Amino acid sequence: EGEILVDGQSLNALNRESYWKSISLATQTPVILRDTLLFNIVMTEDDYDTARLESAIQDAQLNNFVENQSEGLHTILSPGTLSKGECQRISMARIFYRTSKLLLLDEITSALDPRSELAILQALKERSLKNNQIIVCISHRVPPLKIADQVIFFANGRIHEKATHQKLVETNDEYRKLLMEVTP
Repeated sequence: EGEILVDGQSLNALNRESYWKSISLATQTPVILRDTLLFNIVMTEDDYDTARLESAIQDAQLNNFVENQSEGLHTILSPGTLSKGECQRISMARIFYRTSKLLLLDEITSALDPRSELAILQALKERSLKNNQIIVCISHRVPPLKIADQVIFFANGRIHEKATHQKLVETNDEYRKLLMEVTP
């Protein structure tokens, strides 16, 4: 039993529609619609902010992908023909474009090369500070853990410890052991 509070208000007292609009989700296997690249990022083609779109594309490391499409942003995407990394970059551009208050991210860089991963994570960190966003990121990979303000380390289904990545590396044997298992 308990209660979930959002900015001090009970979740049950909030307007659900506006609350859900303040949340963005990106997963390891993003949903890509059979529609234009533009629509897959901004979720509309009628009214969008071009500067915000360009910034989102750049921060998601999607520039080359857009430039290599025959119709640019107006290229119709076929979900089965895109690489997992391309799908993750499109998903991150969508996240960057929306600027939601709460970001729920699940293994969002698992298919990216190390250079792209670091650039996207750095942009994510900068944007979250600028936009006062809360990020909940699930990851078994080390780079997302390094940029986190706080890592919540679970062991045996329970919170084992909360600290920065560096502090956990220095003080927690189980955390270090897990990192050795997931680091190639």
